[in-house]
Amino acid sequence: MKPGPQPWNAGITPGLRPQDEPVRPDPEQVLAELTERVERLEAALSLREGTVGTTNWVNVEVESIVAATEKAIYVRTPDGEEVWLPRSQLSEGEKYQKGWTELTLSVTEFIAREKGLKGVG
Repeated sequence: MKPGPQPWNAGITPGLRPQDEPVRPDPEQVLAELTERVERLEAALSLREGTVGTTNWVNVEVESIVAATEKAIYVRTPDGEEVWLPRSQLSEGEKYQKGWTELTLSVTEFIAREKGLKGVG
């Protein structure tokens, strides 16, 4: 069977005239714009976490968790100091409960400095 006649506009993309060339973005400009967006997003995330740049973790010994709320835990260190630590600044912060004893917590370097905590190992 022989194919029938082709319509007059066969092979033409709607919205483009044959003389129109598709506009291709400059790869250097696209890369620069994407890099800027990524940097803004990274900065926003860092600020939300309370740190600037990459998060570094510090292991801190804790004698006990004296109190706990949804947002923070109140801990006693081996030298008797008591401080509030935001759960958002703890690795796996959601799991810690009041009454737990003899722990090593991973906290952000930022909060360790802010609270005057010394890292171990």
